[in-house]
Amino acid sequence: MCAIVTLTACTPAGSTEFALGDGGDYLDAELRTAVEQLQSDVATAPTDETTVAERARVIADWADAYALAGGEVGLEGPRVRLRATLPPSGPAARRASADVDRLVREFTLRDEAGALGALEAESLGPFEARSYATLRQTWTAGTRGVPTGGGFWVARHFNANFGPFQTNDPAGEGYVTLATSDGDAVFSVDEIMASGPHGGFRAPQPALVFRLTTGELSPGESVTITYGDTGGGGPGLQIPSTSSARMPLPLYVDLDGSREWRPLPGSLDAIAALCDAGFRVIVVSDQSGIGRGLFSEADLTGIHRKMTEAAEAAGGEIAAIYYCP
Repeated sequence: MCAIVTLTACTPAGSTEFALGDGGDYLDAELRTAVEQLQSDVATAPTDETTVAERARVIADWADAYALAGGEVGLEGPRVRLRATLPPSGPAARRASADVDRLVREFTLRDEAGALGALEAESLGPFEARSYATLRQTWTAGTRGVPTGGGFWVARHFNANFGPFQTNDPAGEGYVTLATSDGDAVFSVDEIMASGPHGGFRAPQPALVFRLTTGELSPGESVTITYGDTGGGGPGLQIPSTSSARMPLPLYVDLDGSREWRPLPGSLDAIAALCDAGFRVIVVSDQSGIGRGLFSEADLTGIHRKMTEAAEAAGGEIAAIYYCP
């Protein structure tokens, strides 16, 4: 059973050289200079179609060096070189550019000693296939805590067929809970639409998030995710049906509350196409989270602003936004 911590969002930080066992920098002088220039360039101007190939090349070299030094590069790290060898254009370039900028911010954090904290898993097995068990992962904040708005995405790998995750019925199977050592940190259950190997592989699917709604998780404090909590009488989490030495339980942490969950693929391009065809685009949504106290109207206004800016950057325009709280 393995545990993965992956960044969903991150904040640029000052350059701190990640040391090898002998105390040296894992990047040679030339690549370190290129990385620092890349960090500066991304902070100054977002990547676009004219810069995506060169920036992708640098981040790919950076990810390779990090992996060779023993670091974890996540799902995106090995794939970014395609942006350099086969530079995208048009709408694909906009999506790839956003991915490159996010990876630069992610690896800036990976490069900062202690920023990602430490993750430990207990109850590592072995387990009998399709039996029920309780699994726990504990993440301890490092040099960076988690502010209000940050949180944890309890992801699922598409090829590891654990039983369902749920947070509504303590007596049911797959009951997932979060506990924290930080007394002033309050988390609530949230949901995002996730795609890819750790979401819906063929289409976006609802995914479980624990969002920090009150207080902060301070450096040194911990969060424990329990999969198959039996405290309420439930049987636990059903173990996968296939024999394997590695069944991932991916865990993502949002360290800055920026909620960098990207729009569904193609949605921004569709808005631009509708505008080009003479249509007015109006967004209508159900925001019951306001009524349940999960977030405020001010939070939603910020989300709408980002959505409007993203549509404009893609060449479209959102004429009006209506919502029901």
